[in-house]
Amino acid sequence: AGSDAGDVDGDSDYDEREDQIFELTIQLIDTKLRLAESDFERDEARLHARRLEQRLDDSAAGSRAAGMELGVELTALEVRNARLEEEAKRARARIAQLEAAAAGGRG
Repeated sequence: AGSDAGDVDGDSDYDEREDQIFELTIQLIDTKLRLAESDFERDEARLHARRLEQRLDDSAAGSRAAGMELGVELTALEVRNARLEEEAKRARARIAQLEAAAAGGRG
């Protein structure tokens, strides 16, 4: 009967570890989705910035006010890009942590 109690405890530990791995996997998936969204937004912002740079180049002969407006937009996009890159960096670090934790739980 004592060995049955040990088996139940072992099964309980195993189930708990499986639950933790499941939760970590869900967190990993969520983090990867947010990272993909962030990467997409960053890439979109970069493309928009390139278009603005082209417009700025094209309008160089145009009014100074238009050039200033585009410069302000470009600066805002550069700031947004920097924020997105930092967010992506944090998300990648979190993914690494979750993957290491999930791998440790399986070992």
